[in-house]
Amino acid sequence: MERLESTENLESAEQKSFDEILSEVDETHTSVLRSLKVTRPEAKGEFLSDPSLEHPNNTRDNLDPDDAVAKLNKIAGIESSLDTMEISDKQRQAIELSLEDNKQSNLFILACANYNENPSEEAREMYLTAGEALYGKPDEDTFWVLFNEDLEKARVNAEEQGMMNEYNELTGLIGEIKHPEVERFVPKSETVSRMHEMVEDFYGPLFEKIPEDKDEFTIEEAAEIANSIFAEFLPEDSKWHAVVSENATAASVSQETFTVSFPGRRALGNYDRQSLKRILVHEVGTHAMRGIPYEEAKSGMFRTGVPGYEEFEEGLAKVMEQAVDGEYSETPVPRLRYICSGLANYKCGNFRETFEIQKRLEHLAYGRKDTQVFDTVQRAYRGTDELPNNKDIVYYNGISKVWQYIEEHIDDPTLFDTLFLSGKTNFLIADHEKMSYEIKVNGI
Repeated sequence: MERLESTENLESAEQKSFDEILSEVDETHTSVLRSLKVTRPEAKGEFLSDPSLEHPNNTRDNLDPDDAVAKLNKIAGIESSLDTMEISDKQRQAIELSLEDNKQSNLFILACANYNENPSEEAREMYLTAGEALYGKPDEDTFWVLFNEDLEKARVNAEEQGMMNEYNELTGLIGEIKHPEVERFVPKSETVSRMHEMVEDFYGPLFEKIPEDKDEFTIEEAAEIANSIFAEFLPEDSKWHAVVSENATAASVSQETFTVSFPGRRALGNYDRQSLKRILVHEVGTHAMRGIPYEEAKSGMFRTGVPGYEEFEEGLAKVMEQAVDGEYSETPVPRLRYICSGLANYKCGNFRETFEIQKRLEHLAYGRKDTQVFDTVQRAYRGTDELPNNKDIVYYNGISKVWQYIEEHIDDPTLFDTLFLSGKTNFLIADHEKMSYEIKVNGI
């Protein structure tokens, strides 16, 4: 790894306002996902058609180690000046949180680049250390519990459909299977039922914008409905808007551009009424809504995401979908991503080994296609195609932890204030809870 030095010549702290310091901190932010995005899409088809390939031959033209080094040097310079800055304890804490997250992100990007250039044992250890610091690791017992549940589902389907050969291939590839005696959390039915009633009331004004005389909605109509919600409930000068992203396969929200993007290439096509309600509470009612109250705050991270917020954020968005449906029905994607990370960390030696097990499991348990399986596995090896990237455990973990929080606080009259007026924080982290409370009371 290249040597990092504190080379930034910062102005004296006395000459800077808190806003100016935050601006410098913002300059050290980097988008890990953009940096690790693959830029050779044909690698997917090559891998699927050539079983001899241990991993896809991806390129990542956005991966810039020099930029990461420059940002890490800037972070070191700001950190060395923190003690002399004339700012409040709250302001210092906000800066330290952002700096630590930006540092971990840049160290991870640098570790990816170093391993790709020279996959030595030292580079491998640096990558794994940086990745665990940023994303953590899947819990091994939870991985096995989820895997065994889906393996049983795969066995039943294989027997019914005459596909035992593929099931036997799966069990042969996985080898020894562990059966930990642990129970994973599932919310009580009464919790889900009560949350359904509360969510229908909470989101009622949004649902009123859905035309009553229709049961199917195009992607364009979904975007129009989202725009009507923004027009109705946000100030006239609000920048929030919805668009159709023609090549996207999934909806997304950008806090930077105030945009909700609906997927022009949605695999399931148009929305029915219930799926439209789910996407509205997920993208508009959670991802956009949690940041909107903080758009005028000096610290932009309460709008874009306090470091460590993502688990709670993604979990809450999915929990809102389940609450709208009125039942706790687990969709396969969060659990399959967790299983895939578990395979990459605890069972398989490379991308191909993980793919061959995951492919048979997803085929038999859920009827998913090879192209879908590839996408799951590529995410679990994002950055190097050889070493695990554990970012995607956030989805399953988040759903479980948010439901636990709701179940413990279902009678708390401030529950929805906590969930939606605390900014983009993780309320399960004590520092986030404290900062959110202090900012509400006294500002930052």
